[in-house]
Amino acid sequence: MKYVVYVLLLEQKRLYIGMTKTWRLQTRWEEHVDPSFPTTKWTTKYPPIKKIHVFEECDFLKAKRLEHEVCEAFMRKYGTDSTRGGRWNMYTEGPLYKWWVPSNLSSTPCFTDLHLSLSVRKFALFVENDQVLSAIPWIFSKVQSWRERTSLRLALIEHRHSIRECSS
Repeated sequence: MKYVVYVLLLEQKRLYIGMTKTWRLQTRWEEHVDPSFPTTKWTTKYPPIKKIHVFEECDFLKAKRLEHEVCEAFMRKYGTDSTRGGRWNMYTEGPLYKWWVPSNLSSTPCFTDLHLSLSVRKFALFVENDQVLSAIPWIFSKVQSWRERTSLRLALIEHRHSIRECSS
């Protein structure tokens, strides 16, 4: 089964990163925009304005990791209270609620200077053309292939070592 990761622009300069089965993408969008259908606390609090980007389909584990990476990249760029999705689907906001922020984002403000400097219209244009949308999947694929090569090498080394142990 194939999955896609999508980015939604929400009201009040907020973003939501989600994933769903490829065949459910349109249904999921309709669920997000229907106020009578509570999909997530974040998209209920900040209703969706538009679907900004959909990443190409992939398997479940890759989609899950991509969802987390994209969400984290946007939080780093715009602030921890600008974006939700992936591992970070909580409703809470503000400095008092930083308990959920991962250690690598602990110094990230609730809203970055970039986020605060953009008007609602400019924020939408900025995000639509954001390099995160093109760079993250490319970087992610390179990391994945590096991880795969590394794990294959380790498996071969372990296999050779076990063969030597058996033959001695």
